[in-house]
Amino acid sequence: GIALSILIDKCHELYMQPNLGKSKTEVMFTFRGNQARTFRRKYFAAQTTLPVICEKGTYEVNVVSRYLHLGGLLHHRTVDRIEVSRRLAIAHQAFSTHRKVLFHNSSIQWSKRKDMFTTLVLSKLVYGLESWTLQCQRSKEQFFSGVMKLYRRLLKLPHDLHVDDLELLVRAGMPKPDELLRSCRLRYFGTIHNCGTSSHWGVLQEDEACINLIRDDLTWLWDQVSS
Repeated sequence: GIALSILIDKCHELYMQPNLGKSKTEVMFTFRGNQARTFRRKYFAAQTTLPVICEKGTYEVNVVSRYLHLGGLLHHRTVDRIEVSRRLAIAHQAFSTHRKVLFHNSSIQWSKRKDMFTTLVLSKLVYGLESWTLQCQRSKEQFFSGVMKLYRRLLKLPHDLHVDDLELLVRAGMPKPDELLRSCRLRYFGTIHNCGTSSHWGVLQEDEACINLIRDDLTWLWDQVSS
């Protein structure tokens, strides 16, 4: 409440009127420790608002368990099946939009179709994936199977045709789902490394899950380039 009060008052000082409407300015808590479940039930089970006392009056700010920001779904815990399902749905929709004209057009070379698939479909799938840690095994399996289904659609394989994962990857000539995640994290790490001291290295250092993943990604990268 104090943090929001300072933020809103500062906006008013700069002659700005913050939008406190739904899906605009909202509060997302991460409860830990004793009675965490009680507070989650209190604030997330129903539509709840947080009263914020400012110099010009009291404002009501919505409390949410997840927030959509720049195309990515932020959650009070970690990436869950809802965000994975949402991102896969976006990719499938992008594929369906260009399916007949581009991806299943036999007059276009296969290499060109793969490049367009990477540009038009995978780019929407991997947007923001550099922040995913996927600590839940079910979410990992969901993402893996979802990407493989996209590859099946690209190859126009019948639903009843059994093709194992390795053969499917060879036919499609596309990266494995876990390699998509690795590439996103390594690309992001390269970006913040180029930013030098202006990057928030202290914040990254506190994220042990992300650091462990990047460390493993660097080991994987070295295995690829050294062989």
